[in-house]
Amino acid sequence: GDPLAEIDNESLSIQARVLKRQIEAKEEALRAYYRELEFTKVKAQSSVFQAQASVEIARNRLKEVEAEFNRRKAQMQRYKNLSEKGVAPKERFEEIQKVYLQAKEQLKAARAALQAEEARLQEARALGLKTKALQAKIKAMDKEILSLKAQLQRIKLDIKKTVIRAPSDGIIYRKLTEEGEVLGPMGPVFVLLKPRSLHVRTFIPERYLAKVKVGQKVNVFTDAYPERAFKGYVCYIADRAEFTPKEIDTSEERVKQVFETKVCFDTAPEELKKGMPVDVVFGTGE
Repeated sequence: GDPLAEIDNESLSIQARVLKRQIEAKEEALRAYYRELEFTKVKAQSSVFQAQASVEIARNRLKEVEAEFNRRKAQMQRYKNLSEKGVAPKERFEEIQKVYLQAKEQLKAARAALQAEEARLQEARALGLKTKALQAKIKAMDKEILSLKAQLQRIKLDIKKTVIRAPSDGIIYRKLTEEGEVLGPMGPVFVLLKPRSLHVRTFIPERYLAKVKVGQKVNVFTDAYPERAFKGYVCYIADRAEFTPKEIDTSEERVKQVFETKVCFDTAPEELKKGMPVDVVFGTGE
């Protein structure tokens, strides 16, 4: 139906704006996580591959250096024994010892290089752990965003409910509240008349009941349009008698027993309003 009034929703609107900003901020953070994840994945794959290759090279180099060192060590030990026995010249021993010491330093350097490459491999593998951590953060952030969006959707529905809409086509007959007024739960705001539901309530004395039938056509007159007869028909006759209500006037003296009768219209005249006094004439012959 058409909107008729709006309940103050400033508090709900503030909540909605705050939630919207939170969602936007978290969505931006989520996009940053995705960018970092993609970069980390690529870097981790490349780094691990390169580090593994470097470790393999360093290990092979160490094997070569170790073999050379062992050979130089054995040679140095042999010449040392020969030198001590006076078989080999001392100068020759000193030359071989010098080569041995160089091989020893190369062995030390090769071992250090392997350790360095293995450390880089561990760092590269740590990027894989960082990837998993980022994936966990993304999953948690997704849940947070979904929760905030659900809250926002509920608040939007609450805001939508603050708009009071006509339940059906009709005419506002009376406004029961003023702007700024505080209403309780289920408090009335308007009286809405359905055009099709407009009818005339009248009462028939018992002695005329036999002359009136449901569906019988009648003329309805009102002081506002004295020369105009509004066409209606009897749509209801009570099956029990009652005393004439105090607010009802009849053309005869007040009678004790009357039957409530309703007059309906095929199309309710716009000129007739609820509560308007009218005269109903039966027996038109139409």
